[in-house]
Amino acid sequence: MAPRLAAARAVAGRAWARRPAGGRFAAGVFAAAVVLAGGMGLGFQAALPSLLPSRLDWRATTALLERDVRRGDALVVSPAWAERVRMIAPRGLRVLASSRPASDAAPFGAAATELEGVRRVWLVSLSGAPGFSWAPELELLARSAAPEPPLRVGELQITRFELSHPDLPLATLGDAFAGARVELGGAPCAADGPRFRCAASRSEVEVESAVVDVQGVPRPCLLVKVAGEAAPIRITFPAVRVGRSLRGNAGLAAAPEGDAVGSLPLTIAVRVAGEEAAAVQVEGAGWPTYRVDTGRWAGERHPVSLELVAPADRAVCLQAVTLP
Repeated sequence: MAPRLAAARAVAGRAWARRPAGGRFAAGVFAAAVVLAGGMGLGFQAALPSLLPSRLDWRATTALLERDVRRGDALVVSPAWAERVRMIAPRGLRVLASSRPASDAAPFGAAATELEGVRRVWLVSLSGAPGFSWAPELELLARSAAPEPPLRVGELQITRFELSHPDLPLATLGDAFAGARVELGGAPCAADGPRFRCAASRSEVEVESAVVDVQGVPRPCLLVKVAGEAAPIRITFPAVRVGRSLRGNAGLAAAPEGDAVGSLPLTIAVRVAGEEAAAVQVEGAGWPTYRVDTGRWAGERHPVSLELVAPADRAVCLQAVTLP
């Protein structure tokens, strides 16, 4: 044993004596690290298809959702980048913006309206995919009764959550847009199919109910588009069920050319039965929230008006609901 150890030491000593100079040695280590990283990257790329759902998995998920979803259901996906879920979701099924969480600590973001009107949430998980997080499932567990066991569909896992205390509005003003009245500077606007068109000396305005992109997230809302100078707009909804408060969000819709949309401020005045309930300042980028106290009219039906000065050459996305 001793002669073998001595021979090994001798070989190691000769190798060390013949080692490259400092610069060459560092270059060799760097080259070896690059080769190793490249090999790991190629290995990851080769293994990635086996971690992702197949077309058959997505088709089966669509069939399952089409069979079982109900009004008041919504869909969340984890990880957030799996946007294909929007393509396979049944028509009318709401895909929550919370599928794009700002952080694991707050998967549904800061907006209180993400789960507004939702009774059940379907969570579609790609647990083997890069970027997967358990955060949406943990938050849904905290908000829900005990869910049914998850269903495995190939590489997808589908879990349905029944929310324990759903946030159900009395009325969503966007849903009542068909019976609304729109005015520009006090003059009534003409209905043109599903939208209203208004014209003044230096402004042209269109108002409609639509789903638009706000900060990279599709939002259903009242869309007010202005061409020209800023314009005072009033949207009135007849016979709205009024509760203790009116809550909503507002943001600037993305321009078709992809220009930066900037941020608000925007002042919104809320009138109930012709009386001003409050005027609120909504400001900041993204999807800021506003709330107005309407307790004086709670439990009754009244006309409700939203008044704002829409900014020049911009499109404002506006949501509003009445809450019990």
